[in-house]
This record gives sequence, C-alpha cells and structure tokens, in this order.
Amino acid sequence: MQTKENAEKLAEMRRLYENEGLTLARIGEQFGVTRQAVRERLMNAGVVLRRTGPSEKQYEREILEKLYSEEKLTVSDTAKRLGVSGKHIAKELKRHDIGQRSQNSHLRTVPELFAIKPGETIVIERPANARPVSGIHAKAKRAGMKVRVKSIANKLEIYRIS
Repeated sequence: MQTKENAEKLAEMRRLYENEGLTLARIGEQFGVTRQAVRERLMNAGVVLRRTGPSEKQYEREILEKLYSEEKLTVSDTAKRLGVSGKHIAKELKRHDIGQRSQNSHLRTVPELFAIKPGETIVIERPANARPVSGIHAKAKRAGMKVRVKSIANKLEIYRIS
C-alpha cells in the first residue's frame, strides 16, 4: 500500500520528468535516490520513458554558421563546444545546407604559416579561435614542417625550422 507521502513524491517525480524534462539522474539527486530507483518508480506508475542516449537537438543555422563558418572551428571542435557528437553536427550542417570544408582546410586558418621558408620568422595576430601554441605546432606538423612558436600577448612569433 502506498502512503500519501510516497504518492506525492511519485507525482512530483512524474511532473519533473514529463513537464520539466529533467533527467532521471537529476530527479534522483533531488530526492536522494539513484537514477535506477526513479526509473523503476516511474515505469511502475505507467510513465512512458524517453529514449536514452544523446538528444537529437536541432541547432539554428546562425549558431552553426558562427562557430563553423566564421570562427572556422572544425566539425569536431564545433561538436565539443556544443556538447554533442561530430556526427550530429555533420548532420545539422547538411540539414542547413552548410557545405563542409575538406578535412585539411583547418590548416588554412593560419595561411601565413605556409608562406614562410625555413629559417624565416613571422609575427601574426593570434587567430580568434586559436588554441594554445600547440595548435600551431600541430598544423605545421600536418603540413610537414617544424616550427618554433612564441606567444607574445595577442601575437604569435613563428620561426620555421624546416
């Protein structure tokens, strides 16, 4: 037999799950029980549970254009920023008819890097979406060159070794 207090807790769990869209884990935290306990109680009450796994959230074209097209983030970096998978971002780009760049196009975010010859040094503004200096090293390595990079305020000094 269910007590009035338990019935009220179950009603609140149901409201939080169905109306507020909270996860089972979040509801469990609020009530001091496990996610599995919440799941069992809701299922026993006849609640149809949502599909588990990552949500298929749809993104506005503007946010994808800002991150992927303007900031020149990769699909992977865009996905990390939005907390979803790269596959989901690729699907969203296709849905909005935003053409994907070739896989190595991220190397072009610092085109000056490819203009210097071994032994030369250039100083550039730090790109808006620049990662730490290791990002420049990785780009150079993928292009088959070695560089030394020194960060000075919002500028990068790049010396090409080979």
